[in-house]
Amino acid sequence: MGKSETKTTALRQFLHRGVEEYIVHLTARGRISKGKAAEMLGASIYDVQRIAQTLGVALGPSADQEESSLKTLRGLVK
Repeated sequence: MGKSETKTTALRQFLHRGVEEYIVHLTARGRISKGKAAEMLGASIYDVQRIAQTLGVALGPSADQEESSLKTLRGLVK
């Protein structure tokens, strides 16, 4: 592998990591779903979760998911 190929590979890896980080942060802020993040990265939602853990980013439920869960719970408790 020549110097130019090594630089190209390094740049691609650097860009890919940046894209992963950006997408994970969008997911953490609730801007996109874990499923959409996985689709954009060509990965599974489990891979997205693993990437987030590696980056130290918590991916919890969105506000809509929490509200939906609370409504379901209230309906079950009646």
